[in-house]
Amino acid sequence: MVYNAAFPLFVSSVMAKKTELRSVGVLSAGKIVGLLYGVFGIFGALFFIAYFGFLSLFGLAMTKSFSALLFGVFGIALMFFIPLFYGVLGFIFGCLAAFVYNHVAARIGGLEMEFSK
Repeated sequence: MVYNAAFPLFVSSVMAKKTELRSVGVLSAGKIVGLLYGVFGIFGALFFIAYFGFLSLFGLAMTKSFSALLFGVFGIALMFFIPLFYGVLGFIFGCLAAFVYNHVAARIGGLEMEFSK
């Protein structure tokens, strides 16, 4: 019996089971990584919208020309392009990472993990 200070219960060390992750589903990893990178791309797009929106307003105030509004249009276009671009690249590199992991794990062994019931 082991006492866990973070969660004050006595936990039996017999309940933990060590297993080895031998392979990862290539398309499954690609979908998950692509989705996560797409969400990260949304946050990146918010930065670019703010940046190009500021440039647009600053250019409009300084030049009194509506050509400065192109910066705002460019920022809005990036709002759609960046998450899509990040998501597609995340999918490609997630699949590539899973493929490489599967081949390396087949030769030298996979990650050792410990699970408890």
